[in-house]
Amino acid sequence: MITTSYDPEADALYVRFAPKGAAIAETRELEPGILLDVDETGHLVGIEVLSVRSRATLPAIPHAA
Repeated sequence: MITTSYDPEADALYVRFAPKGAAIAETRELEPGILLDVDETGHLVGIEVLSVRSRATLPAIPHAA
């Protein structure tokens, strides 16, 4: 089951792909501010995105006429 969490103080989003008890063996930096957590076999456990507010923009939603 995929779960997400957001920390507004850190402005960080975490998307977890593995069960909550899965051990993280290593964190790899994909690019500045995007971190990949992997287990001991190299499988993806989760992705952390830092400075989410400066990375994400939502398109304007048009008003109904």
